[in-house]
Amino acid sequence: MTPRQLKNNIFDGNHPIKQHQAAYQMRYVKNDPEIIDILFCACYESTDFKLQQIAVESLKILKPEAILKAFISSTHHKNSDNRRRAYCNLGILGSDKAIKEVLKGFSDSDISVREAAVIAAGKIANAPHAIIQLNKLIRGFEPETVKKAAIRSVRYIQNRLEKQSGRFVHQRKKPQKKAEYVPTAF
Repeated sequence: MTPRQLKNNIFDGNHPIKQHQAAYQMRYVKNDPEIIDILFCACYESTDFKLQQIAVESLKILKPEAILKAFISSTHHKNSDNRRRAYCNLGILGSDKAIKEVLKGFSDSDISVREAAVIAAGKIANAPHAIIQLNKLIRGFEPETVKKAAIRSVRYIQNRLEKQSGRFVHQRKKPQKKAEYVPTAF
């Protein structure tokens, strides 16, 4: 497909599958600044989360350092929806280079922005200090949505840390043999 067809398809709101495919295929178009701009706009303006996710993943391939800087910069935007999307995009991007900025999002004045930062931390953090910050939110005076997101993020990080250290061992209970079962008397 030509870059022109990809550009037409990504703007075809009546066919989300075409949009998704176009965003995916755009990652193979090199040296076209308009493609970068279109993908970046999809990250912030699309109401289709899957399209947003594919756009971020394509940008990660095309301009990984530039897009990381752009998303980090967007966490300081005056519009709370842009800040929320920036944290969502950082979580999708998955770069642990953004963890300091994500942790700053925990103190944002907007609840939805804080929640997005907490979710992003769960996706990218690989350090116990992130768990400490998340636990502060869990024990603090936060809305229930932020606390639940923090609990999930702590679990994700703990699982990731356990897998990395090799301590993650899935143990199944052994079934008891009938002969070993001894009923207790009351």
